[in-house]
Amino acid sequence: MRYILGVIGMIVLGIIAVVLFGNAVSNNSGDQPAPSETTQTTRTTDHINDKSKVQFTKYGNINSNEDRRTLKIYVSQNERVIEILDGYTETVQKRQTYSNNYESYKVFMYAIDKAGFTSKKETKVSNSTGICPEGYTYYYKLSEAGNDISNLWNSSCKPLGGNLGTNGSDIRELFINQIPDYSEFVQGVSFS
Repeated sequence: MRYILGVIGMIVLGIIAVVLFGNAVSNNSGDQPAPSETTQTTRTTDHINDKSKVQFTKYGNINSNEDRRTLKIYVSQNERVIEILDGYTETVQKRQTYSNNYESYKVFMYAIDKAGFTSKKETKVSNSTGICPEGYTYYYKLSEAGNDISNLWNSSCKPLGGNLGTNGSDIRELFINQIPDYSEFVQGVSFS
C-alpha cells in the first residue's frame, strides 16, 4: 500500500511539475517580441552629404482643382524649403527658403532615421492615387543626386494604409519643426 501511495504521489508531483513548467515556457514565449512586419530599406544616416535631400509632402482632401492644396517641405545640407501648392498641377502659391548647414542636417537625418523615415511595410495597394479622399495622404522621400533612394507613403484615413512602417506623426513633426515660422506660413491655408 505504501508503495502504491508513493507511486501515486510521484505521478501527482510529475503532473504538477509538467503543468508548472508548461506555464513557465508559455509565459516566457509571450515576452518575446512578435516578428516585425517592417523592414529598413536604407538608413537616412548613410546619406548625409551635399547630394542628398529628404522631402515630406502632405496632399489635402480630394476636391475641386481650385480648392486642392499640397504642402511640401524639403531639407538638404544647404537649405530647407517649404511650399504651398495649388491645384492638381501643383502651381506654387507660396515658397520660403532657409539656409541649413551640415551639423543641423546630420542631427535631423539621425532623428528621422530613428522615427522610421525609411521603415517599409508590405501593402496590397499598388497605386496610392485617390486612396484617402476625405483625409490627407503623406509621402516621405529620400533622394541622392536626383535618384530616389526611398519613397514611402501613408494616409490619415482609417484603416491607416500605406507602405511606411510607422504612423509617421513623429516624422511629420520633425519636418514641421525645421520651418521656424511654419504656423504663420500655413495660416489661412485649408487642406480640406
